[in-house]
Amino acid sequence: EVAAVAPNCDFTDILGVTGLNECHAPEHGMSRTRDMELRLDFFRHVRSLGLVNSTEGGMDYLVPAVDIFDGLSYWGDPRVMQTGFTAPLFNLVYHDAVIVAQHPLDEYSQASASGDAVEKALRDLAYGAAPLHTFTLREFPGHRAWIRKLYDLVAKFQGETAFAAMTNHEFLSPDFSAFRTTFASGHQVEVNLGWLDLNLGHAALPGRSYRLLRDGKAVAAATLVR
Repeated sequence: EVAAVAPNCDFTDILGVTGLNECHAPEHGMSRTRDMELRLDFFRHVRSLGLVNSTEGGMDYLVPAVDIFDGLSYWGDPRVMQTGFTAPLFNLVYHDAVIVAQHPLDEYSQASASGDAVEKALRDLAYGAAPLHTFTLREFPGHRAWIRKLYDLVAKFQGETAFAAMTNHEFLSPDFSAFRTTFASGHQVEVNLGWLDLNLGHAALPGRSYRLLRDGKAVAAATLVR
């Protein structure tokens, strides 16, 4: 199939999101350790074909063998989003080793408990997560300008920070809607997901806006509009 279709990437569902299995049947017994080894062998084989590989979810043991974890960044579960807040705990450890994105069922074209397109894009910018768009060919003309805007903002900025560790995450407002992330490359991102303007002391952070800094100096700031 690879020879016939000539793809440049692969997405394997399920394997990265389910727990490790074990089997006690005498005919085909298997330990969870062996299940882990087999999954790693599979993803390493995909990579050996020259393909960028990805899977749903993601676990730490897969980091050496997988390039992209889809659905690990956050997912708009109302039970979580309405009673708590999100923080990029996984990226604080593995940002420089694997790309993460939100779940395809919670991408930018739909509003959900995790916010609308602007809120998701601002969160992904700060988290160092990949933008995620889904649409039909018929819908593409309506998405094109938005995709271009996010490419210019999120994708290019992350191109400068993709191999840098995320070294800090801190909230800037009592309601957790504004926060700052810091990367080992000297980059910082300040975002305000809320609608109210915020005074940080050293700068203003209007509602639904971002500030990009490098080595302590602001390099870009704007209110993001869909």
